[in-house]
Amino acid sequence: MKKWLTQNLGLKFLSVICASFLWLIVMNINDPVDEQRFVGIPVELTNTDAITDEGKVYQILDNTNMINVTVRAKRSVLDQLDRDNIHAVADLSEVSVTNMVTIKLSSNRYSNQIDSIRSNTEFLKLNIEDVRQKQLPIQISAIGTPEEGYLTGTVTAGQTVVRIKGPESVINRIDSVQAVVDVSGMMSDVSTTASIVLYDADGNRVEDDSIQLNISSVEVKVSILATKSVPFTYHVSGTPAEGYELTGAIVGTYDRITIAGPQNVLDTISSIDIPAEVLNVTGQTDSLNALISLDDYLPSGVIIADEEHTGLLGVSVGIEPLETTSVMIPEGQLRIFNAPEGYEYTIVNYSGSSISVRAIPTVMAGVDEQSFVGEIDLSGYFEQQGVYEPADGVYSIEAAFVMPERVTQVQRLYVSIELKKIVEEEE
Repeated sequence: MKKWLTQNLGLKFLSVICASFLWLIVMNINDPVDEQRFVGIPVELTNTDAITDEGKVYQILDNTNMINVTVRAKRSVLDQLDRDNIHAVADLSEVSVTNMVTIKLSSNRYSNQIDSIRSNTEFLKLNIEDVRQKQLPIQISAIGTPEEGYLTGTVTAGQTVVRIKGPESVINRIDSVQAVVDVSGMMSDVSTTASIVLYDADGNRVEDDSIQLNISSVEVKVSILATKSVPFTYHVSGTPAEGYELTGAIVGTYDRITIAGPQNVLDTISSIDIPAEVLNVTGQTDSLNALISLDDYLPSGVIIADEEHTGLLGVSVGIEPLETTSVMIPEGQLRIFNAPEGYEYTIVNYSGSSISVRAIPTVMAGVDEQSFVGEIDLSGYFEQQGVYEPADGVYSIEAAFVMPERVTQVQRLYVSIELKKIVEEEE
């Protein structure tokens, strides 16, 4: 038996080697070693407080927290693996001076049957900097145009300040915070929620996932006001200096103004009243010029609708000096009546005369001199004299004039009238 075992020993060893080799060949043909790529494997971050506890914040650079992993193993093993079996971990307590962390790879299945596991990115790249907090006012505004005949009124918010926190470099870029509401086509008050948007000094939006806000939106209310065009009503008080009078002209820099407010309030307004105490002409020797702030005379809740309007109204109250003027009275403007019974009369030695009147130029410019008619009541004149049977002769009698409004007669006019008794002829 021993002789049989030791006989042809070399051939027997060769047979064993060949059989083993053949077995390996068969096994590799049926279950070869291969590689499989798993895309989009997230890197789990651990011990993040190693950075945050120091008052710092980190940002992941170049998307290095999302990697592709290649696993090398037999096909039978690879067929049993999926992306959920691949774990990628970065321990932030091991961050290097260059702000990089080694990504450690593993599999929770068949780990002892995997030849190798590698990724396209070996390190997690970080940007680490100090945390900064900042508090900014929220600029609330409305855009768009309401329905025709309506105007955007006040814009108010439930909260006016926002607190932001994040990397110092990012927070330093933020210059303003805005919340905007669109009121296009609106006819009634708007109540809505507006998102908070961050902007830099150039008006560009600042968007960064590392920014933390205490609120992301704010409740906003916008009042929508009706509009109406109304005139001004002026009231004047006081009396100009002696020898001066009001012309009656009150001129504003504009005649009407468009106002805006709640419809029920506008329905009660027919004009904007400028009170008398504002236009006090006491002692004035020249036209009174006043600059009036209209906000003082608008009802509560009513505003000026014209955005370009300054809210100031210039008003001029006309005042002129009294002047004495001579008015020629031709004979045709003398009316003599009520002659005593049995008498006849004639005007003698009258070629036209004048009277002096006093008024401001504006008033005189509107007076027709033909309206100055002198009236002589002959019977009334003699009754005042106590004469009931006047003798024939020439009498100088004052002509009475009715002055136009705001005109004063300052010189009398006497007319010579010859009076004769009518003598009846005998038959």
